[in-house]
Amino acid sequence: MKIKPHLFILLLFSALLLTACSVNNAQQIKTTADSSKNSLKTNNTQNKAASSERVKNKKGLWNTEKAVLLRKFVNQWQQAMKQNYTSYSPRNSVSFYGVKFPAELKKGHIEVNNDKSTLEWSETGRGNKEYEVVAVYSDINADYTTNKHLYLFAFHHGRPVVLITQQNQETVDKMLYFKPTQNSDLQAGFSNIAAEKNSSASPNSTLGQELVPPVLQHTWYHYDEKGILNKVTFTNNTLVIISNGVQSTNYIRKNSYKDSENNKQHSNWLRLSNITKDGVSYLNLRGWNQTAGAGSYFGVKQESYGDKFFPVLILANGAGIWCNNTYYTSSALAAELKNYEFSDIEYYQ
Repeated sequence: MKIKPHLFILLLFSALLLTACSVNNAQQIKTTADSSKNSLKTNNTQNKAASSERVKNKKGLWNTEKAVLLRKFVNQWQQAMKQNYTSYSPRNSVSFYGVKFPAELKKGHIEVNNDKSTLEWSETGRGNKEYEVVAVYSDINADYTTNKHLYLFAFHHGRPVVLITQQNQETVDKMLYFKPTQNSDLQAGFSNIAAEKNSSASPNSTLGQELVPPVLQHTWYHYDEKGILNKVTFTNNTLVIISNGVQSTNYIRKNSYKDSENNKQHSNWLRLSNITKDGVSYLNLRGWNQTAGAGSYFGVKQESYGDKFFPVLILANGAGIWCNNTYYTSSALAAELKNYEFSDIEYYQ
């Protein structure tokens, strides 16, 4: 065991005291020696803790053990989805509609949420790109004929995120368009594995540590019929609405939320639940004490206009979850598509 210089001097001084002092001072010397011993133990404990932290950081955010857990999780999740996925890597690449992954990551032809982004393959989840991809899964080689999916499991500035594309043809700008997955179970499963928490795949599972799915956590823009710009901003537990220049902040809670104020009226609390319609996962928000009415539904769907691919926030209401308005990730796009209606969205009549 290597002893630091100041500890060695302290122990040596204690030994000299044991030799020189009389029997009458024995108790005092014992106390000094015990103190030195405890000091050594404390420093050793601190050194071990620091060493453990250095090892943990050196290992990174991802490792082979987590990769195995992710494979098991996806195997369970795909059964609930009635799909069939295969894992791919630099040693086992996949051609997704003619594009090789993960080799394509380093070519700089990828946009995430309509923003050109840098991505790379990483064994540890650490690197100098915006997205460090640690796993690739796709059902491109499955024997069903529905639209295929390509998922990238990545760390975005250290935060786990699952990106998806279903793009099946080349665009004029030769870009590939990804977005955060709308599947909250898949995102929560990956987040839990990254955080070394238990994961399970079930249609009734919760959102893990997330209240609002990452795909919704954005500022969205919409121009109304009067030309007024309205905004909707989601965080993990808040919804901020700016409508006609008036701002309201609402706090999102689960139905099982426990609080000493639980039985009182909360005008700015919203109760969340989840529902899927036409392949879109919606966040259903109602007033905390609301007893009637369907509330409002918020869901994100990937759409295209011309040669552009982009996410659209659907604000829907009513028993049929009919779309009232569509919101966009930029005010410019909202202005361009002010009165546009997409053919695959059911609008309120």
